[in-house]
Order: sequence, then structure tokens, then C-alpha cells
Amino acid sequence: MPAEAQEVPYEVDGYPRSLVGTGAKRIDCSSFCAWILMAHYALLWDREAYEALQIYDAAQPFSNVDLLISRGISPQMRLPEAHSWHLVQTWEGTAGASPGHSRLAYHDGSATALCLESTESSAASGPQWRRCEWSDLLSRSAVRIARV
Repeated sequence: MPAEAQEVPYEVDGYPRSLVGTGAKRIDCSSFCAWILMAHYALLWDREAYEALQIYDAAQPFSNVDLLISRGISPQMRLPEAHSWHLVQTWEGTAGASPGHSRLAYHDGSATALCLESTESSAASGPQWRRCEWSDLLSRSAVRIARV
């Protein structure tokens, strides 16, 4: 059974303020990342961008990362850039047809990323900060990253 969900982190700029302090504890990973990115980039405030950030089309399983590249927010990249935030989209198997996860990850120059994500797992549930190994993130079946 998952641990009790945590209240939305107050310090996360871009999280829908209407949910802060309401007891809201769950938001899916792509919506969480979309809200934060839309709060920081005005050019993401349109229907096409929202649908891409939400990965509405399973035939385009990296539409969130591809959008950031096509709109000039991020260059195409294979490896994270030190001292930068990244959107990391992973899939456990075939991209778009298996469990996937979106998260924001900060590369502090070490092998460990500081991840900001919303998840439901055996360890915790809801928006949270946690440490992730870059080697683990980049070794998933299917992965793409964008600098944000």
C-alpha cells in the first residue's frame, strides 16, 4: 500500500495555486510537469502545447520533449547538462504502449539528480522531491530529455 500522499510542495513555482492548501495530494506526472513548464514559458500557453505536454497522442510518446525542442526552449540532447533542469520522459517498455513517467530533474554535476515529480508508488504518493540516479533514468527502455 502506498505511503500517505504528501501535500503539494508550497515552494514549487508554477503549481496551480488553486490547489495549494486545499489538501490536494494527487496529480498525474504529465499534468504536474505541464503546469510548472507552462508557468515558466508563456509560449506553451496554447492547446497544441498543452496536448503535447500531456502526451495526448500515444503515437507521439515524446511529444512533451519534442515540443520543448521545436519551440526553441531546449536543444536536442542525449545527456543532461550540468547545473540545469531537464524534463525527463521515460517509458518502461515500448514508448507509448507501456508505463511511462514524466519528471523534472536537476543535474547538479554529480551522478545523482534532484527530481521533482508527482508519482504513486509503494514509497510515496503525490508531488515530491527525491534523488534519482542519472544512470537509472538514462538506462530506461525509452528515454528522452530536454533542458528547461
